[in-house]
Amino acid sequence: MSKLADGNKQYETLRLWGPIPDAARWPSETQVLRVRDKNLIVPAKTYVSTNMYGIHSDPRWWGLDSLEWNPKRWITIDPRTGRETIAQPPTGVPFLAWSVGPRICPGKKFSQVEFVAVIATVLKSFRIKPQIIPGKMQTEKQARDALLDVVNDSVYVITPKISRPGDAGVVFTPR
Repeated sequence: MSKLADGNKQYETLRLWGPIPDAARWPSETQVLRVRDKNLIVPAKTYVSTNMYGIHSDPRWWGLDSLEWNPKRWITIDPRTGRETIAQPPTGVPFLAWSVGPRICPGKKFSQVEFVAVIATVLKSFRIKPQIIPGKMQTEKQARDALLDVVNDSVYVITPKISRPGDAGVVFTPR
């Protein structure tokens, strides 16, 4: 697996199923926020939350296929050389998997390295495919659709919690 393939799949996975559903903040003092032509007053100690999943699936920024897992959205091709590179989120488009600014996640680089290491180690010895559950599905496509349905039906607390783990699965087969 190439570093390029790892990076774009990681970004797309975090965009759709990141580990943090929101970013909670509490201002220590009253804040006035200018939004278009209005002032919004946020009193001190008011719980303010950023809906990460809403931002990461907004078609205004991610296109009409914003709810589809599409790692190719993270690939750019140099028109002169034809060389592919991992794209950074377009300017002005929120990608908040690790937050941004002075409160960015201190474990960002560690999580990126850990993700690649774990996936590379697993895929070195195994191929992962959707599990066909007898009586519920007969084809690999049905199993893949069931797996995606189960993932999309997950409940997020601090980390994703799958609601129906028995309704779909994966099989690790030796290479």
